[in-house]
Formats: sequence, structure tokens, C-alpha cells
Amino acid sequence: MTDWEKFKITYLSKDLKTVRLNGDEYGCSHLDMTKYQSQDLVEVQIEKGKIVAIRFPPGLEPSQPSKTEIEKRMVEEVAHKQEKQYRIVHIGNGKLIASKGVEGDEICLTLKENALKFFKSFKAGDLVKWKYADNSTTDIVSLWKVNEDGSRPDKNNQYGQKPFKTVTLGGTINLQNYENIKIEVSGPYETLEDVKKLQNDLHDVCQLFGKDEITRGYVQNYCKRVIGGQS
Repeated sequence: MTDWEKFKITYLSKDLKTVRLNGDEYGCSHLDMTKYQSQDLVEVQIEKGKIVAIRFPPGLEPSQPSKTEIEKRMVEEVAHKQEKQYRIVHIGNGKLIASKGVEGDEICLTLKENALKFFKSFKAGDLVKWKYADNSTTDIVSLWKVNEDGSRPDKNNQYGQKPFKTVTLGGTINLQNYENIKIEVSGPYETLEDVKKLQNDLHDVCQLFGKDEITRGYVQNYCKRVIGGQS
């Protein structure tokens, strides 16, 4: 093994792969250079034009980590730091309230387009991300579930949920005198209980129609005879 020789580092590349010692350039990608920076006094062992070892001279080791070493640690900390995701506090009536769990950080957003269409697929406690509508900081047009690290769950559809089916319930009510009204409701479902909820929704929607007693009678008779629900 060759003797240790003293040098001053006159240049150290940002990627820590090249170093100049008193003006002579060497490759150093095989060495741990995170402790060193330009202008440091060092001792090295050189064999056949290659640095095989580097150290601070005994007694001259820095008491604090070098700037390069600190920066490396910071990069590693940021890389491993998990950003908290928003968790649904409440969703419904065209609104989403979400929080990261910090007091006073709740955000209230308005559901639009697909976010509104599929909001029943979400519930309080779900971790979510969203896409804002153009030129808006309050309206969101899409919403999807995420994991703790912000990634989408495996085997999900484009909304970040398990694949679901969609069902449409409705019908046409004959109001006599060549008049009729078509009423429909649609939504996702996984179980018959979900379909039952849509059935009740259809029943409620039907009650909104008929300003006179005769028309209301036709609508209510149709509901009793065909739709049922509310049981």
C-alpha cells in the first residue's frame, strides 16, 4: 500500500464523481465523498494514477458534517417523508369536506362532472385526491381514492375504486290525454342493498311531480304499483 499524501481539494463535482487535488483530476465515484468539499485538506493514497483511499489528516477531522453530507441527508429525508393525504370528513349534497388531520386545515369543495356523478362511491374516512376544474380552486371534476403514500390502490378503475356496475331504474308514467312523463335515476351498485337505495331515490323523485290532484294520483298509483320502495 502506498503512503498517504497530503492535498487540497480544489474542485469536487456536484455528483461526487470527479475531484481535483492541487489541479490534478481524478475519478472518485468508487469513494464515499459525502464528507468532503472544495478547499478541504485531505490525505489520499494513489496507485497507478487512481485514488484508492481518502481521509482527513489525523486531528483535522471536521467536528460537523460537511455541507455536501448535510444536503445528502436532507434529500434522503425528503425522499422518505410521506406527505399526508386528505381524508373525507363529509361528502354529499354536492360538497366534499376533507382534512389532513391538522386542526383548521379542512377544505370544502364543490363536486362537478364525474366527481358529482360518482360521489356515492366514497364515504367518510376515505383517503382521496382530486382534479380541479379549469380556472377554479373550489370546483373539482374528478375524485379518486389513494393509499397512505398517495398511490392508487391496486386493481382499481380510473376513479381509484374497485370496479362497480351501474344500474338505471325508471319508467314512463301515462298521464292520459296523450301526456306522459319519463323518470329515471342511475347509480353504481355492488349489492342488492345499493339497488334498494336507488329504488327509494326513484320513489322520492316521483313525489316531486304532479301539481294537481289528478296528476299526483297517476304518479302515486304508478309508484305503488310498479316502484314500491320506502320499506
